[in-house]
Amino acid sequence: MLPVTKISFKSIYWKISAVFLIVLLLLGIAFNFLTLFSAEMYFQEGNQRLHREFAKYVADLMQPYTQDSLDKMEVMTIFENIHKINPSVEVYLIDNEGKILSSSALRQDLKLDRVDVEPIHKFLEVDGRQFTMGEDPKGVHKEKVFAAAPFVVGGKQVGFVYVILGGEEYDSSLQFIQQNYILRLGLRTLLIS
Repeated sequence: MLPVTKISFKSIYWKISAVFLIVLLLLGIAFNFLTLFSAEMYFQEGNQRLHREFAKYVADLMQPYTQDSLDKMEVMTIFENIHKINPSVEVYLIDNEGKILSSSALRQDLKLDRVDVEPIHKFLEVDGRQFTMGEDPKGVHKEKVFAAAPFVVGGKQVGFVYVILGGEEYDSSLQFIQQNYILRLGLRTLLIS
């Protein structure tokens, strides 16, 4: 008959194994979040580069309605139509100091009444070829990728067309996808570890 050996979970072997498992789990969690963050930044930068001319297109659409003065009703109609075609964008018309004059969003949904124009100037200086984030009027302390273009009335620049490229509807869809993705990636990483 073979002697029965007692397994002691208090031995050094089990303590080292438990510490090693915890380290692996923490590294797996860190890897998942780093992967998700990197993928999101990669997508955001690609989105901005792809749509860097979008605000210029919107400004060109508005030009027939702004020869001498700004027809706010026509501007609102254009903004609403753009938002219907692409619900992930939010379009704003701001003055040279950043005050919001008009938007595709409802006024009561806005958390800010002005945005910082420094990122807009930076975006225009490099023609949108460098990753730049700006303030989101719908979310305080939240920066988003954007596209911008000068807005001209009567031959004079009176402001900017400012387009948030991943608006509120985009965020809610992305959050749902991220939750599922994190769960699947986490389970795979755990199994591989």
